[in-house]
Amino acid sequence: MNNCIYQKIGWKIRVDKVRCGVLLAILFGFYGGVNAQPVVEGWWTGFLTQGKDTFALGIHLNRTGELWVGQSISKGADGRMGRFMITATQLDSGALVVQEVRQLAPEAEKWCIKHFQLLEEGGVLRGTWGAKGCGGGAVVLRQSGWEESVVTRSPQGKWTGRLTQSDRDYGFYIELELGAGGEGTSTIVSEGSGGQAWHTLRWALDSTEKQLAIQELAVRARTDSVWKWCIKQSDLVWHRTAQGDSLSGKWVGQIEGRAGKEGRCAPGYLFLSRSNPESKAAADLLYGLQADRLEDAGERNLSVQHQIDVDGPDLRLQVWDNGTVDGDVVSVFLNGTKLASRLKVQKTRHSMHVHLEQDLNLLVVVADDIGSILPNTVAISVFDGKREQILIMNADMKENGGVVVRQFRRPE
Repeated sequence: MNNCIYQKIGWKIRVDKVRCGVLLAILFGFYGGVNAQPVVEGWWTGFLTQGKDTFALGIHLNRTGELWVGQSISKGADGRMGRFMITATQLDSGALVVQEVRQLAPEAEKWCIKHFQLLEEGGVLRGTWGAKGCGGGAVVLRQSGWEESVVTRSPQGKWTGRLTQSDRDYGFYIELELGAGGEGTSTIVSEGSGGQAWHTLRWALDSTEKQLAIQELAVRARTDSVWKWCIKQSDLVWHRTAQGDSLSGKWVGQIEGRAGKEGRCAPGYLFLSRSNPESKAAADLLYGLQADRLEDAGERNLSVQHQIDVDGPDLRLQVWDNGTVDGDVVSVFLNGTKLASRLKVQKTRHSMHVHLEQDLNLLVVVADDIGSILPNTVAISVFDGKREQILIMNADMKENGGVVVRQFRRPE
């Protein structure tokens, strides 16, 4: 199965590759004795096996009468993606028969055209696949991938958010990268004076796993050579939900190189968030489908910064600069469709009205011009007719900002 050999992504499952193909085929290859259940529309993400190997797979289904249509996407160990148009039917037994009918991407090479026989039970599609000249194996897919246990998450990884300071009328964009062994880094961008700085830090999680202590150690790089930064510390409350995680709390600090009361910084408040790992995996699959429609920006990486739920398909989006207007220019895409082109971000809100055609959606902010303060930082409001959700987004010339938008599911 040359170009549809794929590395599994997005699932925290360790598979013995030597045995998984045979075992999963035995476990999931039979449908007898299982009651038929209607398969749910939307994204299903997971993996398939072939022999000793395990690879990534995502299928998006839309139902039209008795026929299902949609797309499938597969990802290789080298990062290449194949995208296909699919059709499907559900048999009286409950089995879902899926056929890839046409390759949509890439254009320059032929990939295996696969067919699947799957059965849904408890939010999981299990079954087998085959393809002419490519062999076959087992398939396991989960609905949208939202069911990861929130208890077992680690604080390690990237967090983005906003910092306020009581003596300033402007704010700061802040980013934490928490690594192994309690080590990490922070990046802070001032929307006023000071520019940008990078700090080293230490972090520790308390025994209840509900509070995270952050202590910056020193400034390791800066854009303004004479500006003195606050070396901050904070005890942050860690709140975990199925939608994502947040860290919030007060911070205090000492101006670098100054001791005692004279060196104390005016305190402030810190809020950081991140989407859950399955949200990131689903967004990566969506991004793979859409990247060729983002023009040159499709070659950039995607930073999934938020996941939100909305109560209906009709939304009003607004974009503006909530800090210092510094010449930021952005383009905004929803599911690969351009909503705003080279928008100069101002204090005045720019409004857009959209209608969601699917249950899982990806909003992408692309930086066209980063202005005088790196990175591009903008505020985005999403109003679904009942409530407004305001998000702080950032993007630069190497990375686009992303928001996963789910329909008809209220937050917990």
